[in-house]
Amino acid sequence: MRVSDFDFELPAELIAQHPAPERDGSRLMRFDRASGACAHGRFTDLVDHLEAGDVLVMNDSRVIPARLLGHKADSPGRVELLLLEEARPGCWWAMVRPGKRISPGARLCFGEAGGPGMACEVLEKNPEGHVLVAWEDPGGFWQTLQRIGRIPLPPYIERGDAGATGEDAERYQTVYGTRAGSVAAPTAGLHFTGRVLEALRSKGVL
Repeated sequence: MRVSDFDFELPAELIAQHPAPERDGSRLMRFDRASGACAHGRFTDLVDHLEAGDVLVMNDSRVIPARLLGHKADSPGRVELLLLEEARPGCWWAMVRPGKRISPGARLCFGEAGGPGMACEVLEKNPEGHVLVAWEDPGGFWQTLQRIGRIPLPPYIERGDAGATGEDAERYQTVYGTRAGSVAAPTAGLHFTGRVLEALRSKGVL
């Protein structure tokens, strides 16, 4: 199997830049494996396609504001960090841009001008170009991240330099997410609403 087998053309005008007004108003395609037939409807139709005793497994993590904009301590040039995974307390693996200009030992600073921010040191870089950074104030990391970090939207959602909006910060989370930790939303769950979940429970879907 080749990755190229999954290539297809998707016109830019068909890539939604904003969610539907109602989460469960999004489109739903149903594929019948037995017949090969496809049917198109709305996400609320999911309730009709599941039966009592069926099990839904949900990822209850919430997206953290993992995108940070800043600069090198010794240079005004812009640096962008996307947190990927906490390696150990106070240290994170991250993607960095521009990657070629960032080497172990570099100190990176993030935050708004004139306000308290956060800084880290690059400890190492792996073959993929990801960097391991150590935060200078790990005790205040989460509080500061919530204040200055941005929600990392998928690259096909274009917001320009302004980044994610307040609407994005709310809609790029599931309604049932409770634990912070993801750097990308479990997108299949973004369309669930309280009423859909209640209808599924009433039907006996676990």
